[in-house]
Amino acid sequence: MIKFFRFKIYLALVLIVFVLMFGVLEYRYSTDYSWIDALYMTIITVTTVGFSEVRPRSEAYGT
Repeated sequence: MIKFFRFKIYLALVLIVFVLMFGVLEYRYSTDYSWIDALYMTIITVTTVGFSEVRPRSEAYGT
């Protein structure tokens, strides 16, 4: 029973790391943010905190 819960915790951690890595890479290469800015934007997006963006959005996003 404990092995089952341990597996679920490890799976959740791996999925969180995967989502963070994918988000950082997407922000890094699609918007040309620095690595730290991309990590910040990914974290506030995933946690739905909604703080302001690091830089103003470009015309490509329709603002």
